[in-house]
Amino acid sequence: MCGRYKQTGALAELKRILGLDGGFDVETDIIAPGMLAPVIRGGAIATLRWGFVPGWSREDIGTKIINARSESCAEKPSFRQAFMRQRCAIPANGFFEWDRSVKPSQPYDIHFENDAPFAFGGLWDRWQNPATGEAVESFAIVTRAATPEIAGVHDRMPVILRTRGALNRWLSAETALPVLSALIAAPPEGLLLAPCAPLRAAAGHDLPEPDNQLALF
Repeated sequence: MCGRYKQTGALAELKRILGLDGGFDVETDIIAPGMLAPVIRGGAIATLRWGFVPGWSREDIGTKIINARSESCAEKPSFRQAFMRQRCAIPANGFFEWDRSVKPSQPYDIHFENDAPFAFGGLWDRWQNPATGEAVESFAIVTRAATPEIAGVHDRMPVILRTRGALNRWLSAETALPVLSALIAAPPEGLLLAPCAPLRAAAGHDLPEPDNQLALF
């Protein structure tokens, strides 16, 4: 699972690598479920909430769904439509997992050398409140089995997009399943794990560890 990630790096460099236009109009930070974050969809940048709500849901389920398993997202009712028509990518320059075999749990900052930017594969949807008509656009991060470097800390990790070609193929409706299979078959090389202090939000408050129940989705 991925329950915290960071977008604290050079977004201009990510735009160059991925060939994006437009700006990122949100403050960079350590991102937790429920927060607004930049998302790439349709070749542009949008600001969506992390915490997926299917369009057919009867209620806003908030942050109950933050991840979508790559092995089942094409078939699960919660994600099937989004996988076919509403894929996105989430800019990042690292993510966090906790080693729960020690007490207290030890967080790890997982990143590439020099905190190089990349993107996660993601799914988004738009839900409309039936009582007020208010629309909520939200996203989930697609996850896969962890690579050997990460498996000692956690058994899941995000699907990572590092090139313009990978991003464009992920966002293309015609090639989703083959590209997802290829990304899983050839995991990213060069990920580094660094133990870090407890995470803090922009206001300086500690961010608690993610709820393990979120890993079920």
